[in-house]
This record gives sequence, structure tokens and C-alpha cells, in this order.
Amino acid sequence: MANSAVKMSTSPPIATAHPSQSISISNADPTASQPQLAAHSSAAEILRRVEFYFSDENLPHDAYLLGFAGVEGTNPVSLSLIMGFKKMKQYRPKTMVREVLRTSTVVEVVDNKHIRRREPLTVQPTVTPRIDPGRYASDLGRVEPHLTKNMLKPTGFEPGATEGPITPAQYEKYSPEENILVRLETAVNSFNANRKMHQNTRAIFEKLMIFGGFAQNSHMFQGGMNKKQMKQEGMDKEEIEQATAHYGVTEQVTDAYWKEFEEGEKSSWVVDFEAIAKAFFSSQFLQWFDWTDAKQVTTAAQVLRNFYNYLTLHPVCPEYNDQILAARKVCDLAEQELPKLAIVDRSLPGAFNSACSTLFGGAFANVYISQAAKDSWGHGADNVGLDRDEAITIFMAGLASHGTSEQCEKASKLGDVKCLSEERMGLEVVAVELPSDTVKETYDFLRKREGYSDFIYAMGKLVCKRWDIPFDAPLDLPAFMMEEKADKTQRFEFLVEAETLAFCEPGMKMEAVVKELDLGIKWLDAVEVVYPTFHTWLPNENIMAWKEPGPPTAWMKRQEARKMGLSEEGEGEDVAEEQGDYDEEEPD
Repeated sequence: MANSAVKMSTSPPIATAHPSQSISISNADPTASQPQLAAHSSAAEILRRVEFYFSDENLPHDAYLLGFAGVEGTNPVSLSLIMGFKKMKQYRPKTMVREVLRTSTVVEVVDNKHIRRREPLTVQPTVTPRIDPGRYASDLGRVEPHLTKNMLKPTGFEPGATEGPITPAQYEKYSPEENILVRLETAVNSFNANRKMHQNTRAIFEKLMIFGGFAQNSHMFQGGMNKKQMKQEGMDKEEIEQATAHYGVTEQVTDAYWKEFEEGEKSSWVVDFEAIAKAFFSSQFLQWFDWTDAKQVTTAAQVLRNFYNYLTLHPVCPEYNDQILAARKVCDLAEQELPKLAIVDRSLPGAFNSACSTLFGGAFANVYISQAAKDSWGHGADNVGLDRDEAITIFMAGLASHGTSEQCEKASKLGDVKCLSEERMGLEVVAVELPSDTVKETYDFLRKREGYSDFIYAMGKLVCKRWDIPFDAPLDLPAFMMEEKADKTQRFEFLVEAETLAFCEPGMKMEAVVKELDLGIKWLDAVEVVYPTFHTWLPNENIMAWKEPGPPTAWMKRQEARKMGLSEEGEGEDVAEEQGDYDEEEPD
């Protein structure tokens, strides 16, 4: 039963017209002119039962009715629903029951079709309201009218979605006698056919498949026929599934598999569900989707989790069940960690590091719009960085709380402080040190007594070590510098707000620009990319963009001829054509 969002009528005074009467306007209740119904013989019993249903003694413990009335108990509930209860079916007609309920002090009649509590519940619910998915879809359709009826149907990706028992025919589809590529391809296409995917879920699943070694089929052998027409042509179910398959294992994967199987050559491709899940959530998902949106993260995790559940429910590859279970745990980890990572991404480099950048020629230097510029041409919303006075205050507060007396003394002459080095590097969080009580007292003193409450916040330390950025450009440096960069025992400490440190997890990684002052202080000038703790890089990243080279062009042939010593005009091109690997076939 749909739970309509009902509003009290606020229509204008009713205008009535009759051929023999003049038009009259009245503010009176339109039901006042209707004949009064006789009192129901069981009026007292009806009132007692309905008021009990909505009372503080029953409603907080009734999961079904609470699903309609809401946690406060004041949402309109269909009168037809109430009269459908077993003990209410004996009371008829509906019009007389409605008139009885108009006299209630606990519930009120709304728009003649619904009733609701007059006052919110005074007792907290002890059960979780039971929500009917069909009714929720109906309500969602009213809130978001652009969703069609088909879009509101169950998709199979709901958190509580279940599947029926496996049939013998489904067991035969995944016979252990078939190789793993055939079984996986069958499972992927069956899953795709048995799930109703919207634009968002479809995009996530396609990115996962393409990243995992699958390609989308063009249906070139379908002949423009639909499944019904194929059946009329005499094609069996297996042939129809093959003709309409949306995904297929790529040639690179297939060739590598058969080379290993037939020739014993070590394959460059392996089946690893856990690694694919980690790499997908730490690369593809971050690149192609709004991973800072918690709802998007939940959707992606549910799509992958649902797919892995499908693989375990059906006997697709029982030899990889341990991997699939591990991949499912990655989905849980991503759902917990990526929202934290989004906060870290927005918060870093933080106030102290931004202050250093502003004062010592970093990325935030000379980008702050002054008040005079705001009044003339600038916009406050366009402002980034810090005002110089604020930057000095934040910098000195950080030194006073975490620095040494020598550092504070040298920093008193700010103009003499110099930046010694700058390096773009990968960093991995090793530890998080929250501010001590002494540090908190120092910052509280500055905030309350010195009046810096708007931009001074207690800071702790983010302890990091070097991390090798995958597939990063090689550096051409002296040997001693390369040894220094290879040292993973070196630690870097950066001052970061305690609010940000609360969301940092050991193992999180980032690509950042680190600078060092002659005071011995290192600071984050810019944080380019952040990665979760489970970040994994796979060669799939590069192979996805690989395209087979086409036949050599004329200039390529000439270059090859010159290498062979045939550089005379005309001669080189002829020889190159004779020795080329791409011979054009003459037309029939």
C-alpha cells in the first residue's frame, strides 16, 4: 500500500453555481451541507481499537505500522490499511468508521482517506520500522518524478536482495571440465542479464569488467534479431546467450592462457579477484567516479559485492573462493575508508603547511586576495591561501607548540629564514600523533587570550615515510642521492590539524611536494593525489589503453630503408614495400 505524502487542504473558498441560483461563495465546511451519518453501533469499540494502534503503548513496538507512521508516528496512514487489519474487518462501512474517528482525541482524519496521530510519540521506538520496497519506490517516484516505472523496479543490487536455489541446469553451465575463462565469461554475462542496471551501476560494472580483462562485444553476429526472433529461427538457449553476450574475455588474456596451457609458457595474466578489487577502488574508481560522494562509494561497493556473491552462490570457480571472499572484504574496507580519505583530501595540506607555503615562496604564495582587491575587483569566493598576517600567526603558533627554542629564536627574524630544498615524492602514513595536553593548552591560550579563535587550531603530527609512486618517471641523479631516496627508514613529520588527523589511517598514501626550511622543518607545499591504505597498482592500468599498431606509413618505410642503407630516391620505398609485413591482397 502506498504511503502518500498527504497535506491538509488549503484550497480557496468553494464557489458553487446552479442554473436557477446566483453564484455564492462560502468559507463553510463542504461536508456541513451533507446529511449527517447515523452513529455506528460499535463506535466505542472502533475508537478503542484504532486509538490503541496509534498509542504510545503499541506504536513504538509495532514495526509494520511504524513503517507507515514514521519514527515520530505522525505520518498519514491509509484508512483502508487500518480497516484491513484482522480485528477491523468486521466494522463496515468505511464512511461510518471515518465519522467515528473524527471524534478521536488521539488520531485525526486527513483528506477523508488517511488518519494520523495528533501529537508525536513520547516514547522512543524499540523496533526498526519495516519498510515495504514497493511502497518506497512509489514514494520515490513522487519525490523524483523523472524516474520511470521501470527504473523503480527492483534491480537486484538492493542490500537485502536474495536469489532462489540453483537449478541443475545452472550447475551444468559451470562444469569444472570447462576452463576458467569460459566459466568466468558465462558468469559475467549471466550476471549482467539477471541484474537491472541503471546508468550509474552499469558504468561501475563496465569499468570493473574492462579493467579485469574483459571487452564489450559489438553483437556483430546477432543479425539485428532480438531473442524472440532468434528462438523462432530455431536457436537453442545456449546459442542465444552466446549471440547476445555483452562481454567477452580479451584476446590478450585468451592467447596468454592457451600459451601457458599448450606450450607451458608462463602466463602474463593471472586470476586474482582480491588484487582487482583493491586496484579498482584505488585507481579506476578514483579516476572515473565522484569518489568523494559517500552514496557513490556505497553504490560501487554494493555492485562489486553483489557480483562476488553471485560467483560464490553459483559454482563458477570454487577453486578461487578464498580470493572472492577476500575481494568482498575489500568492498567493506573501501566503504569504510574512502569517505575518510575524501575528508583528508579536502583538508590537506592544512593551515600550518599553507602558512609555510605563503611565507616562503610555495604554491600558496601571492595568491591571497587582499581586502582592497576584494572591494575593487576580487570576489571573496575566489580567495585561496592565507593572509600574510594570519600565516605568520599560524606559523609562529606551530613553532611555539612543537618547535625548539633555537627554532623559535631564529624564526623571530622571518626574513632570514630560507627554503633549502624542494622534492616531489610519494609518502605513506606511518603514524598519527595527536596533540598532547601541553600543546592543547598552548593553542587554547592563543585562541582565547590572544583573540586568534578564528584560524588557530591545535595541531598534531602526521608521520610519513617514503613511498615509491607506481610507474613514476625515473630520476637521473647521482648515486648518493638515489641511495638517500631509496632509504625507507627516513621519517617525515608534518604539522596537521587534529580534526584532520582523526581521519588519517596508517597506510594511506599520497603524492606530494615537500619543502624544507633551514630551521629543520619540513612542510607539505602541495598534496596532488591521495590513496587508500589498500592501494594496489596493476599493469592493467597501461594495457587498458593499448591499441594494436596499424600498417607502416610511407615515412616509416623510408626510415626503415635508410637504416638498411637504401636511401636513393625511389629505391628505398620499393625495397621497403617488398620486405614489409603487410602485403595488400589483390581484389577478387
